[in-house]
Amino acid sequence: MDKSRKCFRLISEVLVERTTGETLPAVKKNKEALEEVVKKLHRDMQQQEKELTEYQVSASHFQGGKRDQIAWFCSCVNMLFAFIACAQA
Repeated sequence: MDKSRKCFRLISEVLVERTTGETLPAVKKNKEALEEVVKKLHRDMQQQEKELTEYQVSASHFQGGKRDQIAWFCSCVNMLFAFIACAQA
């Protein structure tokens, strides 16, 4: 891609005119930062799932309805992170 090519970038609700040579490094840096955030959220989600599973096993006094609510919540969290991963790709 020609680094002198004109492009536009939205920065804090302001559309600025730059060149691709100026813009591309910043966009790549933002992409890498977002990937790191997604990885951290995924690790945190896995830890939360592990803790929740351990709690479910140890707290066998839960009634069936409460256990179903927790399973529903876990599936919602999984769908949310799947959506984030797809949106990023």
